[in-house]
Amino acid sequence: IPTCMNQLQGWALSAKFCVSIFAFLTGWTYFHHLDKSCAYSLKKIASCLVEYGVLVAAMIALASLFCGYEPSLSGCVKELFPLGCFHKLMMFAWYIRFYLVVLLLLPFLGADMH
Repeated sequence: IPTCMNQLQGWALSAKFCVSIFAFLTGWTYFHHLDKSCAYSLKKIASCLVEYGVLVAAMIALASLFCGYEPSLSGCVKELFPLGCFHKLMMFAWYIRFYLVVLLLLPFLGADMH
């Protein structure tokens, strides 16, 4: 697993600039979106978590097949919920937590944007 994890960390480091652009574009598109309600944010959060779940399932499958990762039920559940720092596979997915927090705060911060 360590060799595979080193490769994943290398890919994650190269994407730091992309995450910054993503954060900027998230705020910019939210600013220009007409619906700045909590319902809109919750809809975006649900969509994000579904896509994240698909990505986690793919990563678990690939790590199991090629890196010798032995998934347990509790390990898979921990990987699926991006709320803590106990990830073995998705340790570079801190931006998911960032995105969820931003989407929860933007309806309140953006109430006076227009």
